[in-house]
Amino acid sequence: MEELGIKIGDLHYVGSHTEPYLFQGVTYQTLAACFVGKFPEDAEPEPADDVADFKFFKPDSLPTDKFAFDAIKKDFQDATRFFKQHKI
Repeated sequence: MEELGIKIGDLHYVGSHTEPYLFQGVTYQTLAACFVGKFPEDAEPEPADDVADFKFFKPDSLPTDKFAFDAIKKDFQDATRFFKQHKI
């Protein structure tokens, strides 16, 4: 909602993973949480002023090699399993 002005429905928690992140000599524990939801068919993204660009990808063409954190890659794997289990 904040970035693109779209209200996503039917949210389901899929999973989460932690990962250490070293920043300026301090190690922080990060948490990547994954939810899946239904994108409204009539939705038209309206990017906020802090959004430079956005793209939509089909799950099999998502550039996972560009994910910044391994925890996010693990979340995506969980989401992929969720889609298969629920035949989405």
